[in-house]
Amino acid sequence: MNLISTTRDGLAGINYPVAQDNRYDTWGAFHNMYWPAVYLIDKKGRIVYTHFGEGKYAETKAQIQRLLAQ
Repeated sequence: MNLISTTRDGLAGINYPVAQDNRYDTWGAFHNMYWPAVYLIDKKGRIVYTHFGEGKYAETKAQIQRLLAQ
């Protein structure tokens, strides 16, 4: 399966937009040096939360919920 058909057909349970960055354009724009990296962006386009590496799942989820409530 590929990303497009998997997300389009709902095969992975993903029903939201997914960005694919094969040329690392977004990676470079953020000057990212880590994998995995989480960047949360508010309605005004500001990066309001970052986390690099595994873990901090509860903290990241709480930040997502806080942003969605705004």
